[in-house]
Amino acid sequence: MTVTKALAVADEDLALEIVTMAGCGQRNGKARAVNVNNVVAQDVYRVREQIHSNTLRPPKLKHREVGEFREVPLPR
Repeated sequence: MTVTKALAVADEDLALEIVTMAGCGQRNGKARAVNVNNVVAQDVYRVREQIHSNTLRPPKLKHREVGEFREVPLPR
């Protein structure tokens, strides 16, 4: 299935995950935690959290100390 086909049948939440995964290269956990508060510029998203697949709660961001983050470019 192509991204375009997946977006055509996805609800808003799933569509945001799909675009984040395809456009920003995020994996499932980080894509599930996406929110507008982490958009720090028109073309930059700041990854501060992720959602654990088993607990569905935000764990510590992998490979980062508390308070650390990484920035990724947003797709057009």
